[in-house]
Amino acid sequence: MTTFELFEFGLVLLVALPVGMGVAYLQERAYRKKRRRVRRPPPPTSSETVYSAFDGDNMPLESDIDPLEEAELYLAYGNKRGALAVLEKAAKSMPARDDIRLKLEAVRAQS
Repeated sequence: MTTFELFEFGLVLLVALPVGMGVAYLQERAYRKKRRRVRRPPPPTSSETVYSAFDGDNMPLESDIDPLEEAELYLAYGNKRGALAVLEKAAKSMPARDDIRLKLEAVRAQS
């Protein structure tokens, strides 16, 4: 073999080897990504109830939920409109509760 042929062979190795390794790396990465996928349950159909965790009588009634706690949840997730809606409805239905009116004014002041 001549020097030129050896040079050519070395050049082919320098190009082909990294390309082959890159292809193998990408294939391995795709395989691992495929294995890592989380299988989510299918969405409920119209015949299934969304409140499947609550069995009939154990389902909370709207009157069991404190409007202040519900408003705090809305605020914790940055939903001021939802908190305002809950507090305004509660202030109309329960005018004797000063704490609801105070929280309503505080939320309005934040806006």
